[in-house]
Amino acid sequence: MGLAGCGVLNSNQQTETEQSDQGNQNEETEAKTETETVQETTTETQQQAQYSGLANQTGKILEEIEWFGTSYFNAIVRYKNLVGRLYDTTEYLRRQPELSESDLSRLESTANEFVTLLEETLAPHFENSEDFTATADILFQIESRVDTIRRFSERSDTDRVESELTSLRIYLDNIQRSETINERFSERPIHEPLLEYATSSNYNKSHPFTFIIAHPETEYVAPVRSRKRHNVELGQVRFETKLERRNYISDLENIFGGVSVEQDRTGRGFLAAHPRETNQPTRLIDIQRFSSAEAAEQARGTFLDGAVSSEGMTELGAYEWEQIHYFQVLEVLDPHSGYVVFREDEGMTFNDDGDIIREDSGELGNPLEDYSRDLIGDIVYAYAKRVGPYLITIAPSMTAWEERDRLDRKPLEPLKKIWFWESLSESKTESG
Repeated sequence: MGLAGCGVLNSNQQTETEQSDQGNQNEETEAKTETETVQETTTETQQQAQYSGLANQTGKILEEIEWFGTSYFNAIVRYKNLVGRLYDTTEYLRRQPELSESDLSRLESTANEFVTLLEETLAPHFENSEDFTATADILFQIESRVDTIRRFSERSDTDRVESELTSLRIYLDNIQRSETINERFSERPIHEPLLEYATSSNYNKSHPFTFIIAHPETEYVAPVRSRKRHNVELGQVRFETKLERRNYISDLENIFGGVSVEQDRTGRGFLAAHPRETNQPTRLIDIQRFSSAEAAEQARGTFLDGAVSSEGMTELGAYEWEQIHYFQVLEVLDPHSGYVVFREDEGMTFNDDGDIIREDSGELGNPLEDYSRDLIGDIVYAYAKRVGPYLITIAPSMTAWEERDRLDRKPLEPLKKIWFWESLSESKTESG
């Protein structure tokens, strides 16, 4: 009985040693967890830093595609209207015996409105070219001439004022002409800065290389190329009419159907890189923007949980890309485009014009058709990457990745000229 209260532990009690051991174990566990958390955070931070430049550059490209699709035409209409108003004002003042302060203020107000349009709306999308400046000359000419008119008007030098007004009127008549607008603010084709954003340092502006951009929301399609190129022919690619543009975008949406995710998507744009050399394939690019990086990662998980399968990572230039493939019912409108590179294997044949003629049943289609609509179902192979809020999918093809070297000469060559081939630092993209 006496021993019952001495040295016998209750089941709910611990010795000081055990308590100390338990405390040490808890501290070690907490320290280990904290270390793992720090390591995970550090790795994530490093990855974000590594991809921040790529994400920023991708964002610039998509924003340019969206601007041309949604705002370009309205901006050009405003440009024409303001030049017209400035022209009419100049012509009216030129007929006056002398200019009052209200006349000068009217001229300056209209000129300032036009200058604001140039600086804030058009210049960001048409400047920074190494061989051409779209708006700088116009800004200088307008501001300089209006200042000169005021200066000599205040001196009552009516002959000089009339001469300057006449000169300004002639200049305005020139910059409102369609051919001048098409040259300075061209969208057929687009030049800088979109070309600069979309290319790597491996791109030589004198080489034959053309992008086609497409904005599915507005069905906008246009080429992008260097001013040093004089040949803008793109073979069988046509997008002059609304129907042709709609069909073109329908093709792209079809080819990228397996990776398309609408949940939380805030924007989308396509690019087609045309090297315009017969020994190199065209390469397609799909950019999807989501509301956040987390939403983009969730979208990636969505298509991987669905029709898309992943076969690990591979290096393309400075970055690792995920090799993906998915089953896609292809209804490509124009096989001439070369957007999907097909394997020359059994079950597939070509007519005399090079059109693919194959049906799901394996029987031949009509070789007299201009193109075949019977490309029913196959596996599309591509590369994908999530950077920030963007999902980028590139180079879709029915030729598997490991077989492209055999079937295509220099299959990666077009990709080397594209912005995602080389490492993009935060400082470079900000300064650019």
